[in-house]
Amino acid sequence: MADIINAEIRAKLDRLVGEVLGKILEDPEERARGKFGGMLRIRQSLNPNLVLRGWKEIYTKEIGIRDNWDTVKDFSQEKVHRLIKHYAKDIRQISSWQSRNEESQEYGGAEIIRPGFGFILISFSGLSEHADELFGLLLAKEMGWGDGEQYANIIANSGNTLALRFLM
Repeated sequence: MADIINAEIRAKLDRLVGEVLGKILEDPEERARGKFGGMLRIRQSLNPNLVLRGWKEIYTKEIGIRDNWDTVKDFSQEKVHRLIKHYAKDIRQISSWQSRNEESQEYGGAEIIRPGFGFILISFSGLSEHADELFGLLLAKEMGWGDGEQYANIIANSGNTLALRFLM
C-alpha cells in the first residue's frame, strides 16, 4: 500500500494538531471540562474489506497536557478497532457514534473519511465525545481530506452541535 505520509505531511500534521486542539479549547464549555489533551490515531486503507489487516496506522500523537495518557490511548485504539470492524460489515458505519455503547465504555470520537485516495480513519480521545469527534473533523478539513457532505453525515449521526458551530 502506498503511504500518504511523508515528511511534508507529517510536519503539516504536527503543526495542525496543536492548532486544532487550541481552537476547540477556545470553547468555554470545553475549557471548563478541565481536559486539555488527548491521543490521536490516524489510519489509512485502500481496501477496508480486509478489516484490521486492511488498515495501516500512519500517525499517532499525544497532543496537549494530561496527567495520565494510558486511558486515552486505550480509548482511541478501541474506537479504531470497533469502527474498522463495523465498517467492514456495513459501509454506512462511518462514525464510532453509530456503535456507541456507554455501558461498555465504547464512545464516539472516530470517523472514516474518503479523501479521494482510499480511506482515512481519524480517532481522537481525551476531550468530551463531541469534542473528540470535532477534533477529527477539523483536522480532516484542514488537511483537505473529505468534504462538507461527509462531515455533515458524520455530524448527523452524533447530533454534534459543537461541530455544527465550528464547521457549518
